[in-house]
Amino acid sequence: MSSKSTHNKYNTNDSRSTEKLIELALALRELQETNDYVEQASYLLMVGETSGIQKILVDFFLWKSLKDKDAYWDIVWVLQYRGSYEVFTAASRLCESKNPSSRELGVAILGQLGIPERSFPNESVISMLKLLEIEEDIDVLSSIGIALSHLKDCRGVAPLARFKNYSCADVRYGVVCGLLGQEDELAINTLIELSNDEDEDVRNWATFGLGDMIETDTQAIRDALFQRLVNEKGKTDKQAEIRGEALLGLANRKDSRVIKPLFEELSSGCVGRLPIEAAQKIEDSSLYPILIELQDWWPGDSAGDSELLKEAINSCSKEQTKSQ
Repeated sequence: MSSKSTHNKYNTNDSRSTEKLIELALALRELQETNDYVEQASYLLMVGETSGIQKILVDFFLWKSLKDKDAYWDIVWVLQYRGSYEVFTAASRLCESKNPSSRELGVAILGQLGIPERSFPNESVISMLKLLEIEEDIDVLSSIGIALSHLKDCRGVAPLARFKNYSCADVRYGVVCGLLGQEDELAINTLIELSNDEDEDVRNWATFGLGDMIETDTQAIRDALFQRLVNEKGKTDKQAEIRGEALLGLANRKDSRVIKPLFEELSSGCVGRLPIEAAQKIEDSSLYPILIELQDWWPGDSAGDSELLKEAINSCSKEQTKSQ
C-alpha cells in the first residue's frame, strides 16, 4: 500500500506564528470546499454587479490554484514538525471548537505532532479519544481514525471498533486505519469483518492490515484472506490489489491454499508486485515455470521490480525447494 504526499512548498523555517498558520489553513480549507464560484459570477454579470465580479473571478482562479489539497497539508506539516507545547495547546483547543473544520485540523495536527519524533503522544491520544466519545461529524470521525493510526496506541482499539458499522464508508475507512498493526483480538476481529465491507477502499485496507501488518496467525485470519480470493473476481485495479494483499497474507502464513489462485494471478497477463512478493514468500516449485515466463515482459514500473522477480524465481526453483 502506498502512502501519500511529500511537502515541498513550506519549510521548517516558516516564520509565521502558530496562530497565523492555523488561520491560513482554515481559510484554505474553506476555499477548497467552495464550488459555486461560476454560479456566483454568472449571477453578478446578470445583475450588472461589475464591482463584485472582479473579486469573484480573482477568488475563482485562486480556488483553482489551490484545489489540490497539498497547500492545506503543507501548513499542517509545518505545525506538526514544530511539535511545541504551543502547537499542542492550539491543536487541543481546535479539537474543542464548534466548527467541524477546526476540529478536523486539530486532530490532523495531533496525529503526527513532533514528526519525525513525536511530542505529547499520550496527551494527544487522550484528547482524540475524548473527542471520539461525542463527535458526530463524518470528516472528523474519519480523521480521528487516521490520526490514531499514526500514534499506534492500543487505547484506540475499542473506541474505534464501535464505529465499524457506521453508515458512511469514510468513517469505516478511518476505523480500519486506526486498527492497522494492532495485534489485539478485537482489532483483528474488526478488520476481519471490514475485509468483507461493501466499500472497496475499506476492504482493501482491511485486507492489507490482516495480511501484512500483523504477525498473528489464526484460522479466522487465513479464512478471511482466502475469502477475498473467492469474492474479488473483478478486473479493476482496486480488486486486483485486494487479491494481491490476500495472496501475500496467505503466503506469509505458508497456507497452501494460496498456490492455485496465485498461479492464476501470475498467468493473468496483468501482474502487480504483490503476487510476485507472494511467490517469493510461499517458495513453491510449481510456480517456477510461470515466473520464468514473466521474465519476457515483467517487471513493472517500480524500482526494484527486476530484483524482486529474480528473488521470487530463486525461492521457487526446484533446487531451492529441495535444499530446504
